[in-house]
Amino acid sequence: MKRCGSILPPSKAAIRWLQELFQYHIHDDVLLLFNTSQSLWELRCNGSDNRMTFPTLASNYQLGSQSDLPCSIWIPSREDISYTSFSLHAPGYSKLSEPLVQATDYGLHIGFDIPGFAYWMLARCEEINAQPALLDAHARFRATSSHAHRHGYLERPLVDEWIRLLRVLAAHTWPRLVCKLHCFEIVLSHDVDAPSMYSFSKYHSVLRSSIGKFLKEKNLVEALMPLKIRCSTNRSLHQADPYNTFDWIMNLSETAGVRSSFYFMCGRTHEKHDALYSHDHPAIRSLMRHIYTRGHLIGLHPSYKTYTSPRLLAAEAATLRNIASYEGINQPYWGGRMHYLRWKWPISAYGWQQAGFDYDSSLGYADQPGFRCGTCHPYKMFDPVSQIQLQLTQRPLIAMECSVISDRYLGLGYTEKAFSLLESLQGRCRLVDGKFSLLWHNSHLTTSQDRFLYKKAVLGKNSFVYSSVPG
Repeated sequence: MKRCGSILPPSKAAIRWLQELFQYHIHDDVLLLFNTSQSLWELRCNGSDNRMTFPTLASNYQLGSQSDLPCSIWIPSREDISYTSFSLHAPGYSKLSEPLVQATDYGLHIGFDIPGFAYWMLARCEEINAQPALLDAHARFRATSSHAHRHGYLERPLVDEWIRLLRVLAAHTWPRLVCKLHCFEIVLSHDVDAPSMYSFSKYHSVLRSSIGKFLKEKNLVEALMPLKIRCSTNRSLHQADPYNTFDWIMNLSETAGVRSSFYFMCGRTHEKHDALYSHDHPAIRSLMRHIYTRGHLIGLHPSYKTYTSPRLLAAEAATLRNIASYEGINQPYWGGRMHYLRWKWPISAYGWQQAGFDYDSSLGYADQPGFRCGTCHPYKMFDPVSQIQLQLTQRPLIAMECSVISDRYLGLGYTEKAFSLLESLQGRCRLVDGKFSLLWHNSHLTTSQDRFLYKKAVLGKNSFVYSSVPG
């Protein structure tokens, strides 16, 4: 299989992987075939001669960024039969065939390479061997470098929306087929970069904080609080610590009927960017036990340089599993998220797989929220370079609070516009019965504005007022 250029015809592994994707979304009886002689995809169903066909577009199987890749928009109201009320972007096409959906002797022909587009987005083909100009200071592929951002569909789960159309067309092609049902969920996770504001800092740093507070507030009791917290953190985190928001988070999650996942660091590969705390500290182990006892989940937040080192990532994963075993923490599955959302595709995925973890949830952009993979459904990852399906499941990250609030990213602060963006992204996930995956750091809930926006994002702008969660 070629490592560059167009990968056509698709490999058997890629066809199997895509077939599993369509079976997940539509029905286990659907079969995906590639007609090599006609260069057509065929979607069939057991027990029926009817089928849907799709053309192939070479750019969908090309590795690397394509700066000149066009994008058209399909407007369904122009069709004789309206299959959906939503216009859909069609990446790779400067002009679509009309009508897009055509009746044939064997069923339907759709003039857009839906399987190829799913392959291109989910296998993250455009991120392979990304040039430095496409990356930020942390070597992350930027949202602004993506085709989705350039053509205005980053805030839509476009793969899911095209497959949603397929589900409608399946009823025409195979009337007896009952498509699978999926349920919308809010998925909450929290990267534990800093479990405490003061407990793991050096004493001279905490002393400076105390002096600064006194000069600003002229309150000796409040000024001494940082030193008190630093000195008294032995077996557990101090209740007055501003970053100790874990119980507040779990209270809100339980009100919303979901379980939060907390991702802990278990290594240190960069002096400046990695966490100050040690995974062996009694207070950290106590916190892990407490989270587990309350019915929530823990996972791994690999250190800064592990994203290109499967060996280092696997070692940190083993450390977390050993801690969990010693502390009596037993979970049905394990996963986490890369620190700083650093990700080099496909090597980062192999670190998780080598560690024997079940899932990763790193694939969201740092500079903007949205649908980096074009989906809000979990899926098995596929390496388009080696043409191998991984055992690792990707749970795409849709939004991180910093991406919306922080001045270094979108800079929307705590405005109604910030909430409207989060609400819109959640609504897009609802439309396709997907998972709205929201990352909110425990250390980003120190003010009433932080907590108010987070409550609204999780519970909705009206229902949160009925919450029993304090603060």
